[in-house]
Amino acid sequence: MTKAVSASAAIGAGADYARLIKQNPENAGAWHGLGMSCLALGRYPDAVRAFKAQLALVPDDAGAWSALGQALYLMRDAANALKAFSKPLPASLPLSGLLGKGHALRALGHLDAAAESYRAALAKAPDNEAAWWSLANIKANVISDAELDRLRNLASKDSSSAGLHYALGRALDDRQDFAAAFAAFDTGARLWRNGHPYDRDKDRQLARTLASTLAPVQDASHLSCDQDLPRPVFIVGMPRSGSTLLETILAASPQVAAADEPPFLGQVIAELGSYPATLVDSPATSLKDAGTAYLKRLATLSHGKPVVIDKNPNNFWFVPFILRALPHARIIDMRREAMDACSSAYTHLFPRGFDFSYDFADLAAYRHAYVELMDAMRLSAPERIALVDYEQLVADPQTICSAVFAHCDLPWDATYLDHRSRIGPVHTPSAEQVRRPITAGNIGRWRRFGSELAPMADLLSGSA
Repeated sequence: MTKAVSASAAIGAGADYARLIKQNPENAGAWHGLGMSCLALGRYPDAVRAFKAQLALVPDDAGAWSALGQALYLMRDAANALKAFSKPLPASLPLSGLLGKGHALRALGHLDAAAESYRAALAKAPDNEAAWWSLANIKANVISDAELDRLRNLASKDSSSAGLHYALGRALDDRQDFAAAFAAFDTGARLWRNGHPYDRDKDRQLARTLASTLAPVQDASHLSCDQDLPRPVFIVGMPRSGSTLLETILAASPQVAAADEPPFLGQVIAELGSYPATLVDSPATSLKDAGTAYLKRLATLSHGKPVVIDKNPNNFWFVPFILRALPHARIIDMRREAMDACSSAYTHLFPRGFDFSYDFADLAAYRHAYVELMDAMRLSAPERIALVDYEQLVADPQTICSAVFAHCDLPWDATYLDHRSRIGPVHTPSAEQVRRPITAGNIGRWRRFGSELAPMADLLSGSA
């Protein structure tokens, strides 16, 4: 939702705006700049405070309300984000505000209203790829025939972007025109990959290096945790593997808050130093301090509950750190059958963080590295890491979920499986799916594309 900038640039800009505010606390533009710098750094509570200070000076600034809404949404506070986005008249909201309002409405389950907001964004920017993809991905068959014609026309232009082709692919997939849908997804993947290269050899080497650090990091019994801070449960794995479903079931417990995919773990590890060398080189006290810093940030999303779910899939790279720095944490490896997981990722446009998912060979290499590393880590610390198969979860949710709750030291109640209890905000693209009853309908769904995915199947041969 915000334009990416480097951390060093955001830190420098934030310091400059802070100096301007110190010179003149009524400088509304400086408050806005400080808030945007905090957003870029993942310091969402600080961003909220800055935008509120700006609005105290300019209460009718639609851009400031939009920025506040973005910060609240990134704090996983969709309800208050929606209030912020709704303060100005819709016509006065910038494009980012209309998109943000749609995202907040989607997270709260108001899908028809979210679609209306995305369409308002398209009225302002008819070829905006984020608006088209957000609309197409909100639920099945949301794209009308007239909109499909517009999408086809936009996608046919030489200037077309990845998001337009992914939106077209989703609309065609909904209509069961699978050959044309796959062609659109394939074109979108190529366009994205051209601008976002992925180095599979670098990740392979990282996986090998991490595996070599497991022996010295498996024992965290000498560390202690601040009992006033939340206890984390990490759900890791590949994207599109059922992690949101499991998170919402866990979050049905009154003891549990769902934090979705916060950036905090990666932030504190980056602040610690060069990873993964820091796992071996840093003293235990430094790792403990980094773990405490993470827990303090996680507490901002806890809503006062003692257990918080952090389900950022990419956190599997940081499991060695978790094992050493967060002794009370529990880890769940949410694993879906390789072809279903990888084909679903390939046909989905991610905003960031998953550049391996736009090429068959990249996907296969990433899957192999993930499986090998997580299997090694689970053998190293079986009491801390549980493997959950998506297929087993949907086939026997009572048995699997009760075991997951036991692994997380949480009391189990079968009512947590009732989809009607999943009323909290869901900030991922699975917002609509996880509010439905658990079904096995997505198992083997990759087969709808038939021979188009045969090369992927060959590359994934032997992957768990």
